[in-house]
Amino acid sequence: MKIQMPKVRIAAGLPDGGAAGHLLVLVQKGSRPEKVFAHALRDQVSRRVAPGGGKAGKAAPLSATQQDRLVVWAEWDPAASIFDQQTDVRKALQLINGECPSDLDLVIHAAPSTASAGAALAIQVVLMNSQYQLGKTTNQAASANASLKRLQVFGVAKNFSPARAMAVAEGNLLARALTLRPPNDLTPKRFRADIGKLAKQNGWQLKEFDCKSLSKLGAGAFCAVAQGSPQQDAAIV
Repeated sequence: MKIQMPKVRIAAGLPDGGAAGHLLVLVQKGSRPEKVFAHALRDQVSRRVAPGGGKAGKAAPLSATQQDRLVVWAEWDPAASIFDQQTDVRKALQLINGECPSDLDLVIHAAPSTASAGAALAIQVVLMNSQYQLGKTTNQAASANASLKRLQVFGVAKNFSPARAMAVAEGNLLARALTLRPPNDLTPKRFRADIGKLAKQNGWQLKEFDCKSLSKLGAGAFCAVAQGSPQQDAAIV
């Protein structure tokens, strides 16, 4: 089993205004408005939005269409809890994900000292929330256009690496893809087969202890629970 991850590219400068795909601008709380990417359009949208639409002290995400691409601005507060930071980015991303884009540009507008943290958090949230085939069983065909294919990141240093954020997102998606499958599909036998494929793909050493082996080892409690299943295929891997 392999989770298909988008290609992530770190880019210099700012995105081309006429480029394809959608755009998410993450703005650090307290940033000067005139310095924010496409600030004139953002301010124009802000004037049309009634005050009090968001949480007290927190700016709600703003969105606008610019040359056939959807642009969303979201406030990011590095002093907030990680859960709140992720939630704010996810809520902004919802405005974009409704259109199931295959391409997304991410602009990090933050102080140099915090830009990398903002980018890592945003990349992780984008990747974890832009895959639409989670929980599909093997007899269900996945649409080729269902998930994000390319993510381009602006506003970070040249040496910034998205590798850790991508790994965390991939692990999260794998766990969700497995646990979202229905019980009649995610049997111990099937689960063990998936782990075997992962081990082969990643070069892991793998050893299985089936109920017969576990009984000899004295794992009576585990074997007693496993006896409640009509398929005697439980094991410890």
